Amino acid sequence: MPTLVHRRVVSIVEARLVDGTLPVLDQDLRRDVDSEASAPAHFIKAS
Repeated sequence: MPTLVHRRVVSIVEARLVDGTLPVLDQDLRRDVDSEASAPAHFIKAS
């Protein structure tokens, strides 16, 4: 997994934990990860 996508996945999971949501690999999380993985590099924010 590219480092930038890995950082975004960790960020997504962290946001869910902070929000009190269990970050299980559900359809929403898969969609968010797929969205980040397929986005052009200049659209992915670095953490």
